[in-house]
Amino acid sequence: MDVAHTSRFTLKDTSSNWTQYQVIIEVPENNVTAISVRPRAYPLWTGVSYYDDFALNALDPAIATSVEKDPTLIAGGVPLEFALLQNYPNPFNPSTTIVYHLPVRSAVTLQIFNIVGQKVATLVEQEQNAGSWSVQWDARNNTGERVSSGIYFYRLSTSTVILTGKMLLLK
Repeated sequence: MDVAHTSRFTLKDTSSNWTQYQVIIEVPENNVTAISVRPRAYPLWTGVSYYDDFALNALDPAIATSVEKDPTLIAGGVPLEFALLQNYPNPFNPSTTIVYHLPVRSAVTLQIFNIVGQKVATLVEQEQNAGSWSVQWDARNNTGERVSSGIYFYRLSTSTVILTGKMLLLK
């Protein structure tokens, strides 16, 4: 029986100010003849992404304990508990993504509040199935106006839990 191990490589461009990404891949030991990585642009990406220069620079063994798994998820992808993750990017401008986990079908409200507790925006107000969800906030209030720089709180409310996170909008 093959034992799985974790390998890590990092994409680097030291000649420019580009963002660097790290990809962690778990592969069966002694059965690796090639690694294929296909980047995809999801809503969390902002700006311009270029994939034509994607390359594998190094493949080094990593200590398995350095890889953190999300403890709120089970193998099938259904969360074990309610969770509200840290928004990303944070600080942000002009938009940010908020991810949350629902272990059961729930009536969900996701709202944004300013530093003095005034409701700025309601992003979600509906019944949602169990699973992982993400919402993007474009730093606009409920009337469509851009909000000012500062600290904001995002609150996930269901019938059984209320979770809150803090984020910073910089302009």
